[in-house]
Amino acid sequence: MTEILIIMLTGIFIGFLFKKKRSLINAADKLAGFSIYLLLFLLGLSIGNNEIIINNFARIGFTSIILTLSGITGSIFFSYLAYKFFFMSDEDL
Repeated sequence: MTEILIIMLTGIFIGFLFKKKRSLINAADKLAGFSIYLLLFLLGLSIGNNEIIINNFARIGFTSIILTLSGITGSIFFSYLAYKFFFMSDEDL
């Protein structure tokens, strides 16, 4: 965990030093996007090779759908409450 924190803080420091170098920032942005796609591909490859996950795919999928819908519903509900209590003016009522 310490290594991850040091790497991230180093990246923040270097980003702060080179914030005026747009070409470097654009290159880092493209590299980060490519890295994310590569990691997603490797994750899919790993999941495809895991027999336990493949054999329980239906159960895992159902649980994932329930968690996703619960997260979306909770986000909408609490976003509405935050809007109502913090951002809605008296004229909007």
